[in-house]
Amino acid sequence: MEVPSKMGDKDILAAVAVGLLSEVKHSEDRPLNKQDFQSHLPVSFSSLEKVENLLDSSCDVKDTTIQLILVFCGQHSSLSSESDPNHPYWSTSEHQNKAEEIKAKLLKLSSVSDLTSLLISNNKKHLIGCLSLILPKLEESFLMHPGEQHTLAWIIEALPHPHLAHQLSRLLPHALRWLDHWIKDNQILGAKVMKHIITNSPPTELKWYGRADLLASALLRLLHSREIEVLQSVCDPLLEITKLQHLGTSPAKPGPADRLIEQVINRLGVESNSDTCSLLSGLLCGLVETLGPGVARWIPSLATLLAGQLDHPANTQTQMQLLQMWAKVVEIAPECANREGEIIIKALIKLMYKASHLEQLEENQQIVQECSGCLMLLAKSSPDSVLQHCHGLDQIKINKIFDVKVAQFMLLARELKNGQSIEIVSH
Repeated sequence: MEVPSKMGDKDILAAVAVGLLSEVKHSEDRPLNKQDFQSHLPVSFSSLEKVENLLDSSCDVKDTTIQLILVFCGQHSSLSSESDPNHPYWSTSEHQNKAEEIKAKLLKLSSVSDLTSLLISNNKKHLIGCLSLILPKLEESFLMHPGEQHTLAWIIEALPHPHLAHQLSRLLPHALRWLDHWIKDNQILGAKVMKHIITNSPPTELKWYGRADLLASALLRLLHSREIEVLQSVCDPLLEITKLQHLGTSPAKPGPADRLIEQVINRLGVESNSDTCSLLSGLLCGLVETLGPGVARWIPSLATLLAGQLDHPANTQTQMQLLQMWAKVVEIAPECANREGEIIIKALIKLMYKASHLEQLEENQQIVQECSGCLMLLAKSSPDSVLQHCHGLDQIKINKIFDVKVAQFMLLARELKNGQSIEIVSH
């Protein structure tokens, strides 16, 4: 990258030029790895150290130099969306710490408190300057410029509304291209950027020109990925954009959330990987809340899915999520849920029986509690069904934990049934 300089900036520019990640040229289209950048690690770290030292002795740094330094630091900065950040292949924790120190010096030099303020101050001169350095490279090929790709994601995550909206037409195509690529690192980065865009853009702006439908379509394709990391990065933004699409849909009519829940149910029904099931179950819980009363048309499918998953061994996390989901279903549409009482009650009793016999680990206790909670809800909403399908169960002694829970929901069902009978007679 060639940037005009003045004499005081020449040493800084020279150090940055050496440290910037060079263009990647492979004979084949393949994922990157650490070995690709092993020789560059000491070079880039040395450049970061030199830039930091030069900034200490410089009191006046040109804007174009600051922008180039930001691009350099961005290549070694973790994304704000990463709670447990993984270092890019061309960086290490030492690189990231040094980049943070340089960024702190730039903030002090510019008399601002954070990266966002630095980018958007003075009519966004640093944001515009950084993008002018990055975007032409990425438009040529983001595969050849992974450093600039990472920096762009870092910059996007620093932009809140309304500053993000002003640049969205320029930035969105890049995230879409990353999502659409076959290499998982690009898909994950695209999904993280997409999540920031969705959560920091007003719904009206996302609906303009069909952007919401475009984002949902790009994310939905990755719902069927076999890579856990990809699915993990996609579920949250996919749920958020589906909520936006479904907003205003009448519960009586199928909408975007219905189309998504069908795919999630179908995949969960055949999925065996416990981590994948857990991610999909979390997404399913969010969709149940999104559908509201409209979830009634999915209750038979959800009941069949729940019964199957509760019988699945060693899948505790998914079981707890689905039990919480069913509790929500009972609250939203009790009459429809009661029609599936037989299959659900049998599955709950069976799982609670198994969990009560296992070691008293926290997860087993949680399973017993969740099963008991669902059975109590069923006893409230349909005491007749509970008493019919659990007739005589409280007379059988199994173990202390199981017996106590059974006695609780059976007692509640009898009290409610007797109360209903008294009310009918009094009328």
